Order: sequence, then structure tokens, then C-alpha cells
Amino acid sequence: MRRACFVTDGSRLILPAFGAFTGGLNVRDPAIAGLFAAPPMAAALGRDRVHALEWSRLD
Repeated sequence: MRRACFVTDGSRLILPAFGAFTGGLNVRDPAIAGLFAAPPMAAALGRDRVHALEWSRLD
């Protein structure tokens, strides 16, 4: 599943990018994952709510 999401470890927050020119980079990519010292939490945007996702369950 592909969804816009926020990623945070409580100290840093990466916001989703919206628009025609967004890259769709997977949050597990080393370019993003390497920014966090500990496994962060992802929060995916749903149709009418935000879903908290464990980092270990993401592909």
C-alpha cells in the first residue's frame, strides 16, 4: 500500500509531500531511515483518519 505519511521519533518529524512532483520515496529507504537513531513511528493518512503504523511492519 502507498500512502502519504508522517514519520517521527519524537525528536524529528518528516512531513509528507503533496503534489505532481513528489517522488514517492519509501520511508524505509536509507535516505529517510538513516535520519533516525531509533526506529521511528509512521502515521499514514487515511480517507478520514490518521493510522499509526509500527516501523517494523512497514515494507
